[in-house]
Amino acid sequence: GDPLNTTGSEYAPMISADENTILYTYRGEKSIGGLQPIFGTEMRSYNEDIEIAYKDVEGLWFEPLILQSNINTVGNDACVGISPDAQYMYLFRSIEDDPGSLYKSELDGLTWTDPELIKGEVNSKWWEGSITISHDGRKIYFASERPGGLGGRDIYEAKLNSEGKWVNVKNLGVLVNTPKDDDAPFLHPSGKYLVFSSSG
Repeated sequence: GDPLNTTGSEYAPMISADENTILYTYRGEKSIGGLQPIFGTEMRSYNEDIEIAYKDVEGLWFEPLILQSNINTVGNDACVGISPDAQYMYLFRSIEDDPGSLYKSELDGLTWTDPELIKGEVNSKWWEGSITISHDGRKIYFASERPGGLGGRDIYEAKLNSEGKWVNVKNLGVLVNTPKDDDAPFLHPSGKYLVFSSSG
């Protein structure tokens, strides 16, 4: 209901561990840049932006805010993951000559830092579009269309090294991935359960 939902589209909610902060993807009349042309057609559509909202002392949501211009651009900007303490946000961006990559931004006081490409071996020249991080911050699971998988989108894992880079990228294999699309992983804080979407 109000105030989070509108006549536009609100989806892919990411909530902090204390349940007091929510980040989600919005597409509608408030989108930065307004209606944008759809490539290869004469049609126009709103692109994705990221909104944030906080709960008040009574547990009700304040009016959501569209994040500042260094986070939201006229292109598609989507929140695809947050750290349990909501101090780090993971973004998906698709820009010219890049079908989609994963970025990271840190909350610095009341503002978010400029998104930077995730360091290490996660991003490739193919699509990477969703991510989840372990409770201890040492392992991530992400979806990618890179070659060498089982087909379509597959879910991979990577580990954080001492230099702060995500390395040792490994496909999760046939117990998780199928010849179809496997996407949108979410790791339970216990580390024992991985929830994801599959069309396989």
